[in-house]
Amino acid sequence: MFRQMIENYLRLLTPELIKKYALNNGIILNDEEACNAVLFIKAHYLMIFENPINYQKIIDLINNSFDTNSSNKMIQLLEISKNKYHIN
Repeated sequence: MFRQMIENYLRLLTPELIKKYALNNGIILNDEEACNAVLFIKAHYLMIFENPINYQKIIDLINNSFDTNSSNKMIQLLEISKNKYHIN
C-alpha cells in the first residue's frame, strides 16, 4: 500500500514541484537540476524500501549522478526530507 502511494505520487512529480520544495527549504535549483532530480528520484525511489535504508548508497549515487554543486544541493534536500518525515 505504501509503495503504491509513492508510485502514484511520483507520476505527479514535476521539476516545478521539486524547485518549489527546494526553495521552501532555502535551496535554489535551476531548471536542469530540477529536471535531473525528478529523473533521479523516479529511477531510484525503490531504495527507500530497503530495510534499513542505506543512505551512504544513496549519497554515492547522488555524487555519481550530479556535478559537485548540484550533488551538494541534492544531499541537503535528502537530509531535510529525512528529518522532516522522520525517516531513519
